[in-house]
Amino acid sequence: MLDYYVNLARSVRRGAKQFRGRLGHGEFLRLLAQRMMGRGSLLDLIQARAGIEPDRIVLVCGDRRLRFSEFAERVGCLSRGLWDIGIRAQVPMAIFSRNTFSYPQLIAAFNSIQADGVLINYRLKTAEAEYILKDSKSRIVFYSEDLTETVRELKKRLPEVKHWYSSEEMDLDDPSYAALMIDKEPALPPEATKKAHKVEPKGLLYTSGTTGRPKGAVRNVKKAVTMGMVMISEFGFNADDVHLVVCPLYHGAPIALASMNLIVGVPLVIMKKFDPEEVLATIHREKVTSVFLVPYMLQAILKLPEEVFKKYDTSSLRAIISSAAPLPADAKLKTLDRFGEVLYEFYGSTEAGINTILYPQDVRRKSRSVGRIAPGNKVKLYDDEGREVGPGERGEIFAYSSALIDGYNELPEETKKCFRGKYFSVGDVGVMDEEGFLTIVDRKSDMVLSAGVNIYPAEIEVALREHPDVDDVAVIGVPDEEWGEALKAFVVPRSGSKPTAEALIQFCKAKLAGYKKPKTVEFVDDLPRNPSGKVLKRELRDRYWKDRDVKV
Repeated sequence: MLDYYVNLARSVRRGAKQFRGRLGHGEFLRLLAQRMMGRGSLLDLIQARAGIEPDRIVLVCGDRRLRFSEFAERVGCLSRGLWDIGIRAQVPMAIFSRNTFSYPQLIAAFNSIQADGVLINYRLKTAEAEYILKDSKSRIVFYSEDLTETVRELKKRLPEVKHWYSSEEMDLDDPSYAALMIDKEPALPPEATKKAHKVEPKGLLYTSGTTGRPKGAVRNVKKAVTMGMVMISEFGFNADDVHLVVCPLYHGAPIALASMNLIVGVPLVIMKKFDPEEVLATIHREKVTSVFLVPYMLQAILKLPEEVFKKYDTSSLRAIISSAAPLPADAKLKTLDRFGEVLYEFYGSTEAGINTILYPQDVRRKSRSVGRIAPGNKVKLYDDEGREVGPGERGEIFAYSSALIDGYNELPEETKKCFRGKYFSVGDVGVMDEEGFLTIVDRKSDMVLSAGVNIYPAEIEVALREHPDVDDVAVIGVPDEEWGEALKAFVVPRSGSKPTAEALIQFCKAKLAGYKKPKTVEFVDDLPRNPSGKVLKRELRDRYWKDRDVKV
């Protein structure tokens, strides 16, 4: 615990310096310290900001804008509405939704009650979402309009979910979240605040597992705030920033960055879906200063014609932050040439938070690296025999930080496999140079990173094996110019059958989220295996990756 409090103090001190001008050094420390120690909530900080700058815009989504005073009142009323229908501290509450105007309000309200937030990928199919809702024991779900049909089926399967609400500003089959605010006082009763201070709320972000089932990464909310303070300090956020939210908020990095900016009063501009030119237009219109983009998004923007760039002024940008997959070296350099010295890249995971950061001043000379170890982190590399390796040697990356997850929800054995002492690994292999810069060179696990989304082939393989014409199958990621990696399935047809690639792709699409379907299918007579029968995916991957700078 000592490391936790030391890192906490350092992060708070660095973060406080950024905000003296607006909130005042002492007031910022007092409120943030309360929040860190579980004696306050995000609503406390929002209400404090509302008292200082009531008319400042804090949330923009489409044609909707909210001032601090309005945001604080809505979150207060929403919190009270949730309390009045029986939601209490540590009750799991799910958001199954695209980015909406309500998303930040719901997150703040969950936090006020100290409920456990469960953020679900809106692209999941019915069975996938059902599994997560059951595993998390969620009792209330907020969903967006495009998921109405899926939710109708989920209601039949999940009678234990007591409340369903639209996350839109309109009623769907269920009332809008705004109905919870009607005739409510913008404050929780005293007993709610008293109880909330005694609990440790958590957040659950689900990541696919190698067994084909999603795993709920359980993170203590206080620890998440600590990680957020590192973001504030190291990315140089300040009170005059405007943060653009492009990526889906169910992802760990986008929700962490949005929440931390909100805590310190930085306005959020929410985009409901990604469009390369609209990103530039929004930066121009809203004078955006920071944005998080996964590599495929940034590369799509860089591919826009010169005449498109000339239409928009992006000089307000001072921080483009990228992660979720390695950003190719040439894309990093193009970003600097196009936008200036504003690119940050970090390496991390849902489970371990931010572990390394590559700063703008280092990008040109270390373009293949993902940076040095971030404050409050420790990183070690181990070979296959469990020996710690030195500079220039390959090793599996194990990281430790105060923001490390507690484990996977109700999966003690899966959790244990990922730890080496207090250090955690997601299976990446890297090399640390003499200056302490880490480069990702391989991926020990089979996980595929496509368009910034983690995909585990085991899940696709399970689905394909259910097809009557499939005898055996192995799925890997292969290089793709647009998505970074694309899924490729190697299929051994059942004797006497002649399945088509398109039929198998559509079969997957019907069973899994669309992004999990293979892009290509290759039919083979057999799959390479070792003496114990395990498929040698390395042999399948080598023909595609062995000449690449980064192999995954």
